Amino acid sequence: MLAASVGVYQAKTHRARLLERVEKGESISITRHGRPVAMLSPHGQRPSISGTLVDEFRALRARVRPDPCGAGVRMRPSERGLLGRAPIHYPVPTSPDRLRSRAPRRPGGEDTMVDERLDPRQRANARNFIIHTALTGAIEGGIVAYIPVLLARLGATATTVSMLNSGLALASIGMALPAGPIVARQRDLIGYVSRWILVIRLIFLAIALVPFFTGWWVPFLIVALWSLHGIPAALVNNGFFGILGEAVPPRQRPRLNGIRWGLFGVVAAAVTGVFGLMLDAIVFPLGYQIVFALSALFGAIGLIYFRRIAIPSLPHVASDGPLGRPRHLFWPRGAGREFLEFQILTAVLRVGLHLPIGLFSIFWVNDLLATDTWIGIRSTVANGALVIGYFGWGWISARIGHRWTLGISSAGMAIYPILTAMGPTVEWMLPAAFCWGLFVAGVDFALVEGLLRASPADRRAEFVAVHHFQANVIAFIAPLLGAWLTGYLTIPQVMLLAAGFHIVVLLAVVLRRPVPLPPLSG
Repeated sequence: MLAASVGVYQAKTHRARLLERVEKGESISITRHGRPVAMLSPHGQRPSISGTLVDEFRALRARVRPDPCGAGVRMRPSERGLLGRAPIHYPVPTSPDRLRSRAPRRPGGEDTMVDERLDPRQRANARNFIIHTALTGAIEGGIVAYIPVLLARLGATATTVSMLNSGLALASIGMALPAGPIVARQRDLIGYVSRWILVIRLIFLAIALVPFFTGWWVPFLIVALWSLHGIPAALVNNGFFGILGEAVPPRQRPRLNGIRWGLFGVVAAAVTGVFGLMLDAIVFPLGYQIVFALSALFGAIGLIYFRRIAIPSLPHVASDGPLGRPRHLFWPRGAGREFLEFQILTAVLRVGLHLPIGLFSIFWVNDLLATDTWIGIRSTVANGALVIGYFGWGWISARIGHRWTLGISSAGMAIYPILTAMGPTVEWMLPAAFCWGLFVAGVDFALVEGLLRASPADRRAEFVAVHHFQANVIAFIAPLLGAWLTGYLTIPQVMLLAAGFHIVVLLAVVLRRPVPLPPLSG
């Protein structure tokens, strides 16, 4: 509240100074990114808007925030003060073909909302995105949820289980740097990404076949195959941002993400409980093989809908040569303060997420003596809370912005390791899982929107590659560090340490100094 009050006061003071100069007979040109967008003259305080509405909207785009309904944009108070007493209105005709809800009108009756019509192609893209993501929930509730449990039941050590995440991150690290220029060269991005998604599904099927063999090396082979899919996953994750940016209008993206992530959580919650009952009813390890095979099958069906997404052919983007890439590994071209802050905050967050990630399943099985049914119920509760979180955070993040969403949801994530570490019985897994699902949804919103806002559209593949590289470095080191710490601390103590990193993210957001407004030319 204090920061907001200071910002409003500064904006009002700046506007008053501008009007004093105008009253003295001076004309002032207001520019954004070097482009004149308004003129303040002695003949009137209301600015005369230069250029087309579209050009001005693009010029002001960096200074807008989502409206409460998540379907349009509304200018900040400081922008309205600089450009006149009344907000600029971009009128659009009413149509039932919009994925939107109308924002409330201001007391003056003027609607400040900007909206876009969804054409048939975009509506089909949204539908195919939703179906594909929903079917991917079977992977989350299947192989992703139960592969660490399988390793624990095979007698794997904490280091081996932690290598599930560290090995995956190591493979992704190797592909993160080349993924940017590789994806940027693709004209048919849908076809390119689809082929690598199919490779990932085949790797999941191969993991399902491994338990047919016996031997000390079986857990290591499972870890190796799981780590191997990080190579195509790095290409898929990078290309997915480009597809999402082209498939639907930007102002429809938060609502689309909320719907598809919500259905993702519904499917994951449903199949996790069913799979848990199957694993208790079917002899070990056949039950795990069936669950993993079904995960691959549902993922392959979802690929059919993903291939139906239609986006225009992307222009070729020139990339750096081999000597330029290491220099831009941690600081890409065109990166500013917003990208730097995003990288720092997400780095601290990821340390808290990955430090105990390989210890949870071991703690459940060895300390709490949880059965597969209990683990399935826990995953169902977590994914059910995930559904609530996706719809709730979609509404909240539109009002507080992605940075505050990141801080608050990160602090909420601290509840998960705290409750798990301090819970004396297996029943405490459930409230901990509920808190995890409720707040990790906010983290997802903040990560996607924060990265898209911090990366320019023409160099998005490069920025995404840099972000994923640094994220996977942490995802590789942190689980191994957590396993190493168990030699000196107990597992609950490591979990409490991880919770501290989540709190640090919120403190950093609270103490952050606001970015100053760009200078006005006059």
